[in-house]
Parts: sequence; structure tokens; C-alpha cells
Amino acid sequence: MTGRSFSRASGLAGACAALALAAAGCGGSSEQKSTSAAADVTAQVEQVCRQATGEFDKLPEPTDTRKAVEAQLRSAQIFSTMVGRLNELETNVGLPVSYKGWLDQLDQLPALNQKAADAFSRDGVTSDQAVSAGEAWQSKADQANDLARQAGLSGCVFG
Repeated sequence: MTGRSFSRASGLAGACAALALAAAGCGGSSEQKSTSAAADVTAQVEQVCRQATGEFDKLPEPTDTRKAVEAQLRSAQIFSTMVGRLNELETNVGLPVSYKGWLDQLDQLPALNQKAADAFSRDGVTSDQAVSAGEAWQSKADQANDLARQAGLSGCVFG
């Protein structure tokens, strides 16, 4: 539920592909400029995902209820910061419709991390409420991952 498994290799590959597209897009036609702009935006989005991955990688493994709660709360902060940074990008050029859907799904994850933290604190990490919160988070993460793949953001697949 913390997003630890952002794909580093695919993120790097996606950024490299975006840079290659940007280099290929240098030229005179509007189609090439559009391709270049899309590649630039994709590279920026992938960079935000890589930064979030770095933050998730710093989270300690939760070995008890207190640490599990802390991990969920910190994950909520990371996702919130990530969504904020993504919202600051000029993404109206070149990204597919699925990008907006992905961002909408991603924006719902911090509240689900909070819900999991609350269930962990109140009922313990193995309670029915905690399991339910974890399942809700995973379902939303799966939806976000599907949309990230559709948008060509392989480096932003997590969960």
C-alpha cells in the first residue's frame, strides 16, 4: 500500500524514450513539434514519479502497528505531494485522455492511505477493517496503474 514498487527500470526507459522522441521531434512541422511537446511532458511526469519512488524507497519496513501507521501516513503525504507536482505541469499538450483519469485515481490514494492508517491504529493491522482498507487501496491503485499504462507512463505504475 505504500507504492514501493514503482518500476525504476521502466521509468528510466520511459524517460529515455521520451528524450529520444524529443530529439527526433526537432524540426519544422507542427506534428513534430507536437510529438516533441508530448515527449517533454511525458519526461516531466516520469521525473515526478521517480522522485516519489525515491521517497517511497526511504520508508522503513513496518515491523509493528505503530510503524505501519507511520508508513501509511507518510505514503499519503508522498502521494499528495506527487499529485500536487503533477497538477503544476502543463499537461494539456500531447497526453492521452487516460492521463487525466490516472491523475484523478492517483489523487484518491492519500485518503485511502489515511483510512488504512486509521484502521491500523484503531483495530490492528490484521483486523477486518484494516484488510478492507488495504483492499480498497489496492483496487484504486490497480485502476490508476491501468490508466498509467494506457497513458504510456510505465514508470508511474506502482502498488
